[in-house]
Amino acid sequence: MPKLSRALLSRLSPITHNIGTAANLAEAQALARLHLARTGHAVRIAPAVVGFSVVEVR
Repeated sequence: MPKLSRALLSRLSPITHNIGTAANLAEAQALARLHLARTGHAVRIAPAVVGFSVVEVR
């Protein structure tokens, strides 16, 4: 049972790593595309307090 709940927990809260922030959506998309092309890891763009944050999701 602990193995099952650990797997469920990892699905609910994926490990993320902040790549950077951008002033507008176009810059955030360019940064996300560059990171995806360079590393092959999935990225997510989310609104931040100021601008947009680009976060790697593993």
